[in-house]
Amino acid sequence: MENHPIDPEGSQTQLFLSLKKEELIKQSRQLISHSQSENTNKAYRSDFALFEKWCREYDYISLPASEECLGNYISDLVLHDYKANTISRKLSAIRFAHETAKMEFPFTYAIQQILAGTRRHLGTKQKGKDPITIPMLQEMVHAIDGIENEVKKKRDKAILLIGFMGAFRRSELTGIDLEDITLVEDGLMVELKKSKTDQLGESESLAIPYGQFDHTCPVRAYLNWISAAGIDNGPLFRSINRHGKISGNRLSDGAVAEIVKYYAEKCNYDISKYSGHSLRAGFVTTAAKAGKSEWAIAKQSRHKSMTTLRRYIRLGNAFEQNAANDLGL
Repeated sequence: MENHPIDPEGSQTQLFLSLKKEELIKQSRQLISHSQSENTNKAYRSDFALFEKWCREYDYISLPASEECLGNYISDLVLHDYKANTISRKLSAIRFAHETAKMEFPFTYAIQQILAGTRRHLGTKQKGKDPITIPMLQEMVHAIDGIENEVKKKRDKAILLIGFMGAFRRSELTGIDLEDITLVEDGLMVELKKSKTDQLGESESLAIPYGQFDHTCPVRAYLNWISAAGIDNGPLFRSINRHGKISGNRLSDGAVAEIVKYYAEKCNYDISKYSGHSLRAGFVTTAAKAGKSEWAIAKQSRHKSMTTLRRYIRLGNAFEQNAANDLGL
C-alpha cells in the first residue's frame, strides 16, 4: 500500500488565500477610514465610544444594536438636552460603525418617527457663534500689541488676520505648511491640500491679498511671523511656550479657538459667543455687507452649499434693504 503525502501545494494555496483575505480586509478598513475627513473620523469614534458606554450601562448590545436600544438611546439624549443636530450626528456615527462591520443598522419606521418627534420637540436651528466684525478684529489686533512675548505676538496676529481674510476653517488654517504658500506681487497664494468640502484630497488655491493698512495686513503679518520665527519649511503655525521658544509641532485647531477667545476677552467681549469659526463667519458677513457678490464670497470661503453661505449673508445684510427702514418712525 503506497503512502500518499499530503499535497503541499493545496495547503500553500489555502494559506495564501487566507493571508490575501486578511490583507484585503485590512486594506478595506483603511479605505473606509479615508472615506471621511480626519475630524469626522475623530467625532465618529468619540460618539460611538459614548454609545458603547451607554449600552454597557443599560445592558444593551452596541453592535449590532436593536431597534429598542436605538430608540431608548435617542430618548436619553433628548432628556440630557442634546440638540437635534447633535443627535443626528451621533446616529450617523452609529450607522457608520454598523456599515463598516457589515451589520444591519436598525433605522426602522419607528426610529424615523422618534427622530421626527425629536426634531419637532427640540427644533433644528443651529445656534452658531457670532462673527467677528472688522472693528472687533481691529480691536483684537490692537490688544495683541499689549502682550510681552514678541514671537507669540507676531504669530497670533498672523493667525487672526490670515484666518479672517482666507475665511479658513480651523483645521485648514493649522494644516498650512510653508511649502503651501507662494508670495506673489498681489499677495499670498495658498495651496490647500485637503479641506472639508474636498474630501478626495484635490488641492485648491486661495488668494490672500495685501491689506489696505500695514497694521492689519495679513501678508505683512505673515512675513513678520516667519521672519521672527526663523522658519522656512514645515508647519506655518506652531506652539510657543511662555519663554517664547517655538516648537516644531503644528498648532492644534483647538488652539485657534483659544487664541480668538483670549483676545476677545481682552477686548471685553463675551467669549461664550466666539470661537475659531468666528473668523470665517466674520469674513462672509463682512463681505456681504460690503456688497460683494455671492459668487465672489463663495470663491474665497469655498462654501459648496449656497444654503449655508446664505445663512451668513442674511446675518450680514439684516439691516440692508430692510423693509422696516425709513418708514417715518
